[in-house]
Amino acid sequence: MFYKQCDRCYSTEGGRLQTCAACGGVRYCSVQCQRSHWATHKPFCRQKLSKKGLTYYQGRIRALLAHPITDNWPAQMDLAVILVRMGQVGKGVQLLEQVLKTVGSDYGRVRQFELYTHLFNAYRLMGRTEQANESVEKLLGLATDGQLDGTLLNRACMTASLHFAASGLSSPQITEEPFQAVLDTARRISDRMGTAGGLYHLGLLRLHLGHRGPGVQCLRDALACLLPPGGRHPTEETPAVQTLLLQVYGTLGELPVPLGCADEALKQQLHRLDISAALGARYDQCRALGRLAQLCRAQGDFPASRLHALRQLNIARDGGYVAEVIDAYGHLGKLDLQERKHPAALEHHSLQLETVLEVGRALARGQEVPYLHNRFALSTPEFEGLLAEVYADIVKAYLQASQFAGAWSVIQQELESVEAAVGSAGPETTTRRWFIQAQGHLGLYHRANWDFGLAIRYYQLQLEQAEQHRLRGPQAKANRGLAQVYLQQGEFDKALPHGQRDLQLRQELGDHRNTVKAHLEIARIYQGLGQNPQAIEQLRAAQALAQQTGDYLLKCTACTELGSGYEATEELALAGRTFRELYELAKGGKDRSRANRARARFRAVQEKAAGRH
Repeated sequence: MFYKQCDRCYSTEGGRLQTCAACGGVRYCSVQCQRSHWATHKPFCRQKLSKKGLTYYQGRIRALLAHPITDNWPAQMDLAVILVRMGQVGKGVQLLEQVLKTVGSDYGRVRQFELYTHLFNAYRLMGRTEQANESVEKLLGLATDGQLDGTLLNRACMTASLHFAASGLSSPQITEEPFQAVLDTARRISDRMGTAGGLYHLGLLRLHLGHRGPGVQCLRDALACLLPPGGRHPTEETPAVQTLLLQVYGTLGELPVPLGCADEALKQQLHRLDISAALGARYDQCRALGRLAQLCRAQGDFPASRLHALRQLNIARDGGYVAEVIDAYGHLGKLDLQERKHPAALEHHSLQLETVLEVGRALARGQEVPYLHNRFALSTPEFEGLLAEVYADIVKAYLQASQFAGAWSVIQQELESVEAAVGSAGPETTTRRWFIQAQGHLGLYHRANWDFGLAIRYYQLQLEQAEQHRLRGPQAKANRGLAQVYLQQGEFDKALPHGQRDLQLRQELGDHRNTVKAHLEIARIYQGLGQNPQAIEQLRAAQALAQQTGDYLLKCTACTELGSGYEATEELALAGRTFRELYELAKGGKDRSRANRARARFRAVQEKAAGRH
């Protein structure tokens, strides 16, 4: 009779039960029960169990109920887990609580761990936060008695970190004590897997609290624990270790690369790719390829970057990973722009924009878009932020291709999208940031058309709104735009304060790439003012920081401008040395055209120096 109850009120009365038409996994005695149970059932209904899967679960239930299970606690727990998976969460919790009340501490440690894990998942799905908190505390308590292996220690920390992230708890409500206790236990019993798992989830917690430095250090310590010096290659480890390595590499891959760590980041993502291929984890493989495409592009290895991006696109299309399809188009478009292949860049960025807008239309109709992994939701900051990035890329592509009509059309389309977002979402921070960015695009368009008056007007409007809402990123962009316009007009005195403010904001934000660009912009302004020593100082700072970022194009640009600066100040020995460095850099990056230009500049400086003597 247990299986023939309403999933909302557990009543056996009311005649024949009606099943959910979408998934067929739950039964109700009335329409009122179905409506009130929808919030709990919705996540499961969206999964839409296949007919084969539903038949399998129903067969399992019939097999379990074919024999008395009153005193058969393992069978009861199996039945409860099946019911939860089918979306009948209330019944599953009933059974699990019954097992807990009857058996309690008579269960072994491992069985208790499984029981509290299932209870936590069910409570979380039902929105019963207090009971979920209690289950997490019981799990962490079991983990710190020293009688569980490393895999279960890792699962305890993972369950706790999942709970903290899903609950949206604020910083004062979260402490590191439970994680630290599990970590100490794993270290005490010398459990490699448990220690690495504790470090990984402690790192996740610290990142969640905004403590990036300590969080990254925990992740690095977890890697050192899993892969000690002289240890085996990651693909030679056990599946459990490989899975944890995949999680650590994935988290590190989503963070900005620290200064001077570009080669290490590249190695980590190559390991991530190897492990995901060995485990058959296609989505992780796709993410690793996307990160590798980005890192290789930054280091100037354009052929490798294109290869990774194309592989990412193929896997994403086959697997239906919409977010990764969008990323792959973005990587390919940016590569095309850097290689000055403007028609191809426009094609890839247009496909990227079309895919994002298609996702938005599908979500607006209430349709399910598979494999978004909570990355997009209509009228949310994540979706609007991505759409703003895509619009920025395609506007730049049109302007670099000197197709001003196309750029204007895209900007108008973007303004319409911003107005719609503002009307539906209200003054959200990301919507406001997007609106301010659109003003900057208008300034960029008019600057490209040499309409400096309108460009200054829109950049000043962008700056005023960014300062009003205390958005430092848009403030920096507006200051840079104004500095560039005044520089083009030859008004160097007006350009200098905006360039300096841009540099200050970029340094505060820790944006190293744009800090290099700000140094270069200020150097050009000083050169216009005839203050060459100050210009050389800015160029040296730009070159030093560009070397640390590992960005190939930034290093080449900084070397070129520094060499030109030395040549302008008649420091020919330093100019020759700088152009020689540029030649070696371009030669190492297999950039033949740039290497030839650097060699010609080097020889010209040598001839000039020889003529002086």
